[in-house]
Amino acid sequence: TCDSKSNRTCKKKFKVEGGKKNWTLTAWNKLGKVEIQDAADLTKRVHMLAPHGLTVADVNARNASLTWRWRVQQYSNLNLTCQINITHTQRYMEYGVGLNATVLINLRPNWKYKVKVRCRTAQHFWKWGDWSQSVTFHTEGDVPDALDVWMKKEENQTVIVWKMPLDNQSHGDITEYEVTWAKTGDLNQLNKTRVHPSVHRYTLCADTSGEHVVTVTARNKHGSSPPSNITIPVISPNKTSMNTSWITGSNGGFNLSWFGSPKASCGYIVDWVPAVGDGPVDWQKLRPSQTSIRITSISSENLVDGLRYSLSIYACTQTSPVLLEKKEGYISQTRIQGNLFNSLKFKWNGADVEISWDPVPLKQQSAFIRGYVLYCQDKSSHSFSVTSDNPEDTSLTAKNLKISSYTFTVVARTAVGECGNTSITATLNFQTDSFIKTFFISLGAVSILLLLITVLCYRHWSCIKQKVYPQIPKPDMTDWLTSSVTNVHPYLLKDSSHHTEEYMDIPQLLYKSGEPLNNNTHQKQMALISSQTPQGYQNLHLDTSNPNIPSLSVFPNLTYNLPMLGEDRTPTSELKLQVKNEYQPQSLAEIIRQNQTDQDPISFVSEYIMTPQPPSSQ
Repeated sequence: TCDSKSNRTCKKKFKVEGGKKNWTLTAWNKLGKVEIQDAADLTKRVHMLAPHGLTVADVNARNASLTWRWRVQQYSNLNLTCQINITHTQRYMEYGVGLNATVLINLRPNWKYKVKVRCRTAQHFWKWGDWSQSVTFHTEGDVPDALDVWMKKEENQTVIVWKMPLDNQSHGDITEYEVTWAKTGDLNQLNKTRVHPSVHRYTLCADTSGEHVVTVTARNKHGSSPPSNITIPVISPNKTSMNTSWITGSNGGFNLSWFGSPKASCGYIVDWVPAVGDGPVDWQKLRPSQTSIRITSISSENLVDGLRYSLSIYACTQTSPVLLEKKEGYISQTRIQGNLFNSLKFKWNGADVEISWDPVPLKQQSAFIRGYVLYCQDKSSHSFSVTSDNPEDTSLTAKNLKISSYTFTVVARTAVGECGNTSITATLNFQTDSFIKTFFISLGAVSILLLLITVLCYRHWSCIKQKVYPQIPKPDMTDWLTSSVTNVHPYLLKDSSHHTEEYMDIPQLLYKSGEPLNNNTHQKQMALISSQTPQGYQNLHLDTSNPNIPSLSVFPNLTYNLPMLGEDRTPTSELKLQVKNEYQPQSLAEIIRQNQTDQDPISFVSEYIMTPQPPSSQ
């Protein structure tokens, strides 16, 4: 009798003997009963129990030993097939009589595994036995696998990049990277540098006029990885760039295909990078027989909608890679935001208006721009448009407009519709436009003229100053310093033929009674005066026959030879010398006749002579 709570299973222990036996299952309820019959040889219908006591031993980086035991002693005599299931790998089979051990091979270094076993009879297979309990073990570490190395060109420099090793490739914590390079013709002259484990690029500082072989290795505590080599081609500044074609993405990815190249001796390399900015580069290496690939967000984490990518196809050769094709595209184009043309400007030319803008940066283009449309609408809502199919245009012109107020709107034509709308309003008035143009032209001309006059005056200022305000020569007083005189302030009266008067302090030299005049005769004094007096200067003799003029004594003056008053003589007026062209003092008698006005007496000191004072302005 089977227990109804036994989950539709009946168990009976008995000695198994060879040969076919009949089995009948009967089920009934109040409405009746049903019988099911089967005939089988139980030696050919074996459902084995699960192995137990699994043990992992002799674990190293890439293999380990696995053993187990059987609860039923007869299993040791059966020809068995066992299945070993290891996490992160496929299941594999083992065969043998009474099988109870195996060796696990092709394991990953520095990796954690779980393993379990189940078996069945090799002959007369009916169904698999039960799974054993899982057992966990961890393999030893090993040197890293070879790195996946590529290059990226940035202007006139080459950046060496490599993919960060995955956990199943690093086989332990990476401690550093080592980059070495040398010219292809001089491999003995190696340059070497070490890179931090968190950095996966290095800008090559080398002569770009020749090819270089670059080697990159990774290092952990178990040693260095096998070297990964790449040959950097020559960067020529005069080399013409390859034409770039557009590619449209589909279903969140790019479908690329190309013609096979005989240069691709070791396969192809396809790389992609954002066309704007310094984005990360990604790549994939293919076999020589593969000439197509689909790039999706699953194979690359860098793909984003609305971002333009640059895709390149290279042929892998024994030397440097050869660029075959270059494309640009979006995995999915999105609408461009409004106010795309922030620098919108307008220019009037009679009845025509030119609307211009700066080139649209690639960073703001979330779709391919295939042209532009200029919409013009006046205040009466009458509108028309001007269209361009050239995405490189930066201006559109609306012609034959009437005097009115207009709203100009520029949009970009893309695969997702017209977008980036930007508007500007202007009032068209020909007369005002002409007046403003004339005003600014006149203002500019006057400004330029004033500037030229200023520059000319500045450069010829010395000459102008000499003509307008010439420098007045000063008398030579060098020999007066040894004479006993005092500083007197007579006035110089300019000739009436001049319109202005200039006054200068002229020292009056007086002789002290009783002292010799340096033992010089009057004739010697006059000779000396004549020899040192500048041309054009003449000191006239004083007419002493006039009784109204007191007698004077003469003191030697190298420049003027002025008559000097004696000690008992007091001048009744200040002496004023008339200047014509250059200094030409009048005779003292004429001076006194012209100046009979009352003046204060002038005091004299016979022991000293004072230096001339600078001219005082009145």
